[in-house]
Amino acid sequence: MPFFMNAYSGMLAIVNAIEAAGSTDPQAIMNALRTSPVNTPVGNITFDEKGDAIGVGFAVYQVQNGTYVELQ
Repeated sequence: MPFFMNAYSGMLAIVNAIEAAGSTDPQAIMNALRTSPVNTPVGNITFDEKGDAIGVGFAVYQVQNGTYVELQ
């Protein structure tokens, strides 16, 4: 389960946004996501005006000559 913490953190962000919005209206949730940072197991997450997560890192690795190398 390599992405468990990411999935759990995403769920926390949604639940936090619903609580902050006091509604399940999609627009209210989007506004809350952009204005209510959430503390998660992967760190504090906020969202910019495009909806991109800030504070979340993700990397892809490839084995090269028997060593894991982070791809850019």
